[in-house]
Amino acid sequence: MQAPFSCLHTHTDFCDGKGSVEDFCQAAYAKGLSAIGFSAHAPIAKKTGLKTDWHLPDDRLDEYIGTVNAARRRWAGKLPVYLGLEVDYIKEPNGSSLSGPADRDFQSLGLDYIIGSVHYIFPPQWRRTLYRG
Repeated sequence: MQAPFSCLHTHTDFCDGKGSVEDFCQAAYAKGLSAIGFSAHAPIAKKTGLKTDWHLPDDRLDEYIGTVNAARRRWAGKLPVYLGLEVDYIKEPNGSSLSGPADRDFQSLGLDYIIGSVHYIFPPQWRRTLYRG
């Protein structure tokens, strides 16, 4: 019997996780989870100019989507696999949005879900430095 538990906030080695999509699918299946969802930290460098070592690199987005969709096909009938992103809401100093869960480019990716997050809260004096860079 499957446990009534699932995990939809799973980071892999595409961002700051410590395992592959397949590693996590195998572990979820072995533990009896009812589903697993992958939610890489969405790429932000192109949109915001912010560079981190924990977001999915912009040039690996298609690979991430393909890998999760391939796992979905491999695990069909055994473990539901969902495709998501964790998308940061980041504002410009003037208050307009640089990045957010409602952005059309994220909405058009065919994701099963988006986790909205706030990882960046900059004091006004830091914003001037970061965005002029």
